[in-house]
Amino acid sequence: EQRAQDKEAKLQLAAERTQEALEAIDRVEKTLRYALDAGELFNWEMLKDHSEYAEEKPNLPQFQDIPEEPVETDEKYRPHLGMLDKIVGSRKQHKITEAKSRFRKDYDAWKGEDQRIFTQNTQLGEQYQEELGKWEARRQEFLGKQQRHADQVDERSKEYLATKPGAVVEYCEYVLQASEYPETFPKQFEL
Repeated sequence: EQRAQDKEAKLQLAAERTQEALEAIDRVEKTLRYALDAGELFNWEMLKDHSEYAEEKPNLPQFQDIPEEPVETDEKYRPHLGMLDKIVGSRKQHKITEAKSRFRKDYDAWKGEDQRIFTQNTQLGEQYQEELGKWEARRQEFLGKQQRHADQVDERSKEYLATKPGAVVEYCEYVLQASEYPETFPKQFEL
């Protein structure tokens, strides 16, 4: 009696495993058909590079401001004449000459600083334009490669729609690569 029950249990287990195996075989046989019908596993747009150019655009340089030009009529350059200076002409002339000399010294210093800053800002601007040009060339090269690749993908898609054998095989390979398989199923295939 026990033996009969063991035999019956084993037959039941064998039948279940056989059914599971048959279902697994059926799923594998239908993998490509299912994947092709599903249509979501692969589409040609997936092969295109839609990324943005990653390298950041060069930053504008920090240009230095040119200081304000000294003006001879500023308070700083006016001679301060007292009562005695107004009476004694040589004192008055000395203070006027001193004020003019102070202005000339400041103006000459400003002119030198103005020229130095202008030269520095010009160099910074030229360096920036050079860096920007190189960056733009690299960006255009990236975008060109990206567009050429997209054009190739579009061409391959048209070939697939025209049922050209090479494109159909390639499409099926992409679909099979994107398909899910049972764990025990080999992941390598040949078309």
